[in-house]
Amino acid sequence: MDVTEIKGIGEKKKEILNSLDIYTVEDLIAACKTKNDIKELSKKSGVSTDTIKGWLKNANTLLSKAKQTESKTKQEQVKEVEEKKQPKEEKDNKPVIREPYWHILQMAGIKDEYSIVKYYPSQLLQLIYDSNIKYKCGVKSMPTINEIIYWINTIKSRYNV
Repeated sequence: MDVTEIKGIGEKKKEILNSLDIYTVEDLIAACKTKNDIKELSKKSGVSTDTIKGWLKNANTLLSKAKQTESKTKQEQVKEVEEKKQPKEEKDNKPVIREPYWHILQMAGIKDEYSIVKYYPSQLLQLIYDSNIKYKCGVKSMPTINEIIYWINTIKSRYNV
């Protein structure tokens, strides 16, 4: 943030601070870590130590607000991503993949519907087929490729993928 964002610093004070290599709010804070730093800046700039202390207070307030806003923005982004993973409406919560195929997929290690979109339809069919044999589920008919494509498309739509 530019130093002019700090209450009390206009263009004239900005020029003075810029001549001392202070361009941003962060630069001012870094230049005034100790009381001696503030006194030194006061001598070099011709600005009173009290004024500089006021600037520092305003600068710290600005940074604090900026960090809070940044944190909220990140939280909102995370919330938005999580919402996208959730179904659009409660009525869409009915399972897309019917039994016994869902049971077989869970036995194969697929934890939730959302994970299905990572697979190609042929991979899912093979996974169902192999798991049916491996876990002796006894399912006699396999889903069609078109049915699996329908599952994937429905889940992508449901989770906005």
